[in-house]
Amino acid sequence: MMTRFDGNRDQVITMVEYRAATLANFDRLDTDKDGVRTRAEINAVPPHAVGR
Repeated sequence: MMTRFDGNRDQVITMVEYRAATLANFDRLDTDKDGVRTRAEINAVPPHAVGR
């Protein structure tokens, strides 16, 4: 799990790395790219895909 957040693989997760990883995940899940996750988008994503 740490490697998901540790962008430069130095075994340290900075706030910048954490935010970049979480924002990238949000962007992936926001399928219409409007900056909002709708109920339809939430229901369309299989639960095991979240966080990958």
